[in-house]
Amino acid sequence: MFCMKCGGQINDGSKFCPVCGEPVGNGDVANMGVQPDMAMNNQPVMGNQPVMGNQPNMAYNNGFQATPGVQEPKKRSKLPWIICGAVLAVIVVLLVVFHSYASNFFYRVFRSPDAYMQHVLTAQSSELASNTAEIWKTAYEANDPNNMAGNVAVEMTVGDDARDLLEDFLYEETYTDIDLSFLEKAGAVIDYNASEGSVQTDIDLTLNGSEVLSGQVILDGSDEDEPVLYAQMDSISDKYLMFDEDVEDLFSSYASVGDYALTSKIDLSSSDVEKLMNKYSKIAIGEIKGVKKKEVTVKAAGVTQKCTALTFTLDDDSAEAISEKLWDEIEKDKDLEKIIDQVAESADVDTDDIYDELEMTFESFKNFDGELKYTVYVGRKGEVVGQKAEFDGVSAEFKMPRQSGKFGLSFNVEADGTEFAIEGSGKGKDSSLQGDFEISVNGVTAVEFTAEKFNLTELKKGRLNGTFEFKMSSGFSKFFDGMGDAADLLKNGSIKLTVVNKGDSASVDMAILDDGDNLASFKITSKTAKAKKVSVPSDKNVIEATDEDDLVEYVQSVNMDDWIKNLESADVPSEVTDILEDVNDGIEDVEDMEDLEDLVYEIMYEYFY
Repeated sequence: MFCMKCGGQINDGSKFCPVCGEPVGNGDVANMGVQPDMAMNNQPVMGNQPVMGNQPNMAYNNGFQATPGVQEPKKRSKLPWIICGAVLAVIVVLLVVFHSYASNFFYRVFRSPDAYMQHVLTAQSSELASNTAEIWKTAYEANDPNNMAGNVAVEMTVGDDARDLLEDFLYEETYTDIDLSFLEKAGAVIDYNASEGSVQTDIDLTLNGSEVLSGQVILDGSDEDEPVLYAQMDSISDKYLMFDEDVEDLFSSYASVGDYALTSKIDLSSSDVEKLMNKYSKIAIGEIKGVKKKEVTVKAAGVTQKCTALTFTLDDDSAEAISEKLWDEIEKDKDLEKIIDQVAESADVDTDDIYDELEMTFESFKNFDGELKYTVYVGRKGEVVGQKAEFDGVSAEFKMPRQSGKFGLSFNVEADGTEFAIEGSGKGKDSSLQGDFEISVNGVTAVEFTAEKFNLTELKKGRLNGTFEFKMSSGFSKFFDGMGDAADLLKNGSIKLTVVNKGDSASVDMAILDDGDNLASFKITSKTAKAKKVSVPSDKNVIEATDEDDLVEYVQSVNMDDWIKNLESADVPSEVTDILEDVNDGIEDVEDMEDLEDLVYEIMYEYFY
């Protein structure tokens, strides 16, 4: 049998293990159900050390395998790894959070003013390039006037006071009393679809919630040499009037818009725009030399922030250095050459002519006369807090310091003895700012306005979002005393705008208020859609407007009954519907062009002379 402690062999009847001295106990190991499954090599044993290499595998009745004489290793603690992981995570977070601080601190303290300004302007130009690429993507990659669709809806609500003002205005202009008491709400929905050189526009007009007029205009440009215009007013007839003369000018206007867009919409992606801007701004920024650095406190509307002012003066030498560097790169830039070739082809000009114009531009910049002083105010995180430019007696400065969740804003332009300024303060992040501001001219506040949920981040990408309310300042409004009701509205009224722009859709809500009361409101919404093929009406529904006989045929197809009913349901005054009823009755007697001319004369004489 074998020792349970060291695995040494024990003679039958022994009370102790001859190897380690462990008591055998009341029975031998065989009685405990333990059997050796390996032969021993009978190697000599030193001291009380277990026999290495001669250890049998002991099989226990419970199925557990063990090696006698060898203690199982202790499990290592995971605590050190957990601590190391936590420390590493904290370090990563600190690097992310304080990267801007650390980077700016390094450039501000250890690098030259030139390198510091280049670092700041490179980051700023990179953001500008990214935002410009976003604008390019929205304006040109997503839209093509030759293949686009969407709708625009306009809705107007008019209050009692606004109707009175409008009636007074019309009387002063026409010397006619016009009753507008029926006018409460008006709207228009315009659906447009442009595809393959043709355009279709559907128009629906509503008054006080009732549809009063609907129609369709189609410009068929499938044949560029002979464009055709179709017009239908389905409120009175299902026939289309066709105009095939003098349409070329209208088509040319539309085509020129498409051609302009195609000229701009060359094979240039938003990423290409960003790449080119970063490339050439980096070249220009690399030539900035002689920067002066100064620690300052930027102030605006009671908010202060410690900054570093970096000032660079652009003179004839630096202008020449920048121009030469840029032009050298332009001449060998193959990517830019491809773009210029495409622009030249689409604009039907010679590529060399474009390069000549560019070269003349850079030559004139090389001969820059004067000094342009540019200052950028940099916060402790490396953010641009403000900028100032001064040249030839004209200065422009923008500052937006931040402190404890608040911001101050100051924008000032001085030229030829005139000063224009916007100043105010508020709170919030760039994605949602709110505050109160004043617009002044030569120190006199002219307009006061508030902003809520103003998204500065989106504005940099070309999308205005927020709510704004404008009103004339009390000091400026005194100039309008005693000038009539309209002047009183200017004095006491305000305009409130809410703008939501999501790129493919947008809405503008405008309310005209008088001492807080709503005089009138306007809402404009727009949304883009995928273009469809424009359908041209069939010949059986088309009447030539330039042919007298066909024109008489169209007049005979007109039925105004439904239109008059729609106008009556919209509370349109009977003075209007009476005229239409007389026209509708007279149409029944029209058999030729002479009858039509007589009808027109009778209506004009009866109601308008």
